[in-house]
Amino acid sequence: GLALLLGLLLASRLTSPLGELSQAVRRVAAGDLGLAVPVAGNDELADLSSSFNEMTGELRRLEAAKRQVIADAAHELRTPVTLIQGSLEAMLDGVFPLDRQGLSSVHEETLRLARLIETLRELELIESGELELSLEEVDLGALLSKAAARFASTALAKDQDIRLEPLPSAPVRVPGDLLRLEE
Repeated sequence: GLALLLGLLLASRLTSPLGELSQAVRRVAAGDLGLAVPVAGNDELADLSSSFNEMTGELRRLEAAKRQVIADAAHELRTPVTLIQGSLEAMLDGVFPLDRQGLSSVHEETLRLARLIETLRELELIESGELELSLEEVDLGALLSKAAARFASTALAKDQDIRLEPLPSAPVRVPGDLLRLEE
């Protein structure tokens, strides 16, 4: 009888944390990322519980990052759409002349919108692990010079300076995807 009682206590001690962990897994699968399971002891169950808590913490961080990307994307998409809509309405109402310059401005905003949409598509490919890189030899000095030139006017407007330290005289070539590196 004593052996049976000790067996039941031991079984309860093992199955109780497994039951809690199993219930927590079901809750996470249902979308509840804000829970943590208690970590007691220093055995395999404690290690498993600790790993579970780390996983849910990482899932919360990724979910927050995903929400931020969606919010940023919505904001970035709203701006060119609003500008396009406003410009076209002003042209239709006769406030802005329907000329080449006005249409060129609208065209630039549609190009900006297309780039934003393409960036969202690339984020989707990155998240799914399907983004393919086009590796080639990239001249690092030329890439840095181009980046510095691109941001020079922005830096000047903010009373900041962009400088490149002297680069080696011979081109430094590294393998990379030039388009992604420029982005």
